[in-house]
Amino acid sequence: MSYGLTIKNNAGQVFISPNVTPMNFIKKINVTIPRGNIKIRKININTGISDVHIVLPFVRAVGLIEDAPAMVSSVRSINGFKFIEIAYSNNFEFNLEVYLFANYVPRLTSYGLEIYNEKHNLVYNNSCKPLEMDFCRVPDHNLFNKSKQTLERNSLKIELGFPVAVLCTVYGSKLFNLPTFGNLIFDIFSTAINESVCLHLLVNIKGKHITNFPKIENIPFIDIRKYQ
Repeated sequence: MSYGLTIKNNAGQVFISPNVTPMNFIKKINVTIPRGNIKIRKININTGISDVHIVLPFVRAVGLIEDAPAMVSSVRSINGFKFIEIAYSNNFEFNLEVYLFANYVPRLTSYGLEIYNEKHNLVYNNSCKPLEMDFCRVPDHNLFNKSKQTLERNSLKIELGFPVAVLCTVYGSKLFNLPTFGNLIFDIFSTAINESVCLHLLVNIKGKHITNFPKIENIPFIDIRKYQ
């Protein structure tokens, strides 16, 4: 770099430079997931972020003890904005917090430091809260069953001891034989409940099955206390 300002983190790595726009925390959206049933339902949420930006949604269910079968099934562009599609299948109402990050720089409301690149584009200012993401390793490789097809549980919780939200990602699918419903294909996705990183099962509405059970090791999460 021939000019400008470089900010490094505690490890001595470049954290901010005039040529990089980090993924910044934009806002939190509170969503009420309505009562559902075994049939998958979907709701769409307008993030209010322009579709020229990349959006990463981290989610957590609030105040729940039971499972939270809701996932971000897609992020897509509609009428110039990014929309989040949430799929759910449950028999109770609950609340989700969605923490939105994007390669976008919020404008300063009063004063402070701004960094621009050579094209005069704003790439950083001191109102930014860059994404600080960590990874949770899944300790149980059997996950939802110990036998080949028997479903013994539909969720896995890993307590971290502080409030978290996860990057809601579908890791794959698995076929289970249920006594009441017969063979059903489930998507395996990540979410969070209160202070736990979780994996959940949700019935696959497309009916496509990945033969081999995916090896799941790391789940991306954030400490939400940094983004209030």
